Amino acid sequence: VAVQGKLCGKQLKNGQYSYYLDHCYLSVGQEILPCNQILFYQTSDDDSIGQTLIVTGTVELWKSASNDGNFDAKAFYESKKIDFQLKEAVVKNVYGAEDGFGEKIYRLRRKISGVYESCMSTSDAGVLSTMTLGEKNLLDAEVKQMYQKAGISHVLAISGLHISVIGMGLYKLLRKIKCSFLTSGIIAGTVIGGYGVMSGSGTSTMRAVIMFLILLSGQWIGSYDSLSALGMSAIVILWDDPYLLWSAGFLLSFAAVLGIVAVGQTLIKIKKPFFHFTENFLVSFAIQLATVPLTAYFFYEVPVWSMFINFFVLPVIGLLLFLGLLGGFLGLLSVRVAEALF
Repeated sequence: VAVQGKLCGKQLKNGQYSYYLDHCYLSVGQEILPCNQILFYQTSDDDSIGQTLIVTGTVELWKSASNDGNFDAKAFYESKKIDFQLKEAVVKNVYGAEDGFGEKIYRLRRKISGVYESCMSTSDAGVLSTMTLGEKNLLDAEVKQMYQKAGISHVLAISGLHISVIGMGLYKLLRKIKCSFLTSGIIAGTVIGGYGVMSGSGTSTMRAVIMFLILLSGQWIGSYDSLSALGMSAIVILWDDPYLLWSAGFLLSFAAVLGIVAVGQTLIKIKKPFFHFTENFLVSFAIQLATVPLTAYFFYEVPVWSMFINFFVLPVIGLLLFLGLLGGFLGLLSVRVAEALF
């Protein structure tokens, strides 16, 4: 078949570039059929985000899981509105102007990932690149499996923790230098929106970005409710793509936040001084209580030590994330300074 579509995203993984086209038209014989997104792979990165591509290749439909607990490619890609994969794809023609913002954000992500790769071991660079940028090219399969079995794979996903560290850190800094609520909110919201795009606009990322924008609005008008913000983000995300309601990533992300909000509201009601480690324990316990049933349902395994491990991991992730991002941007100016920081 031949497919015409606009290049809306790309990612380097396993030595190949994943190209995503949207607003596609599929040519089969004399018929022209509209379709959602499609995916194909290229060995070189020759085209820019925003350009329109005409590609030929063979359609390969997604397959359902053959056994319970296996990866269900059909459900996963349908939730992302990707209709099929184009095998042996050949780009026949390219036209149109590039999306300057989208392409620059993509190049920035690749440069920061390159800083990690040049300053530390491939294994560490893969973890930090995935954690801060959503760039999984360097992530070793064995390391990823280790995180999953330990029950801490959530630290590899761009989530509310990332948004709070970056967004609230910037917002509070702007407020301290006497910027108004509105100015601080606009600047912090713009930066977080850009970061969400740079890190791949995943479900958990978009949930966190929407909740952060609602939080900024709440700071401005003097009122904020976590459950209302969580509900609004679910409505916005599902309005765009209802298939996500059955997605493991969507359900795990929202379940984890529900657990955290429940603990936070419980601590507020108790109104007694708690040691910091007690709060960490309760948050870790709440996350596991909310997500373990989903983990068992989707993956047919449960990480039995996850609550204990998260008790030690959660308090240091914010610091690691901050230093990782700081080092990545410093590395664009001086690799030696970044290397010393790492």
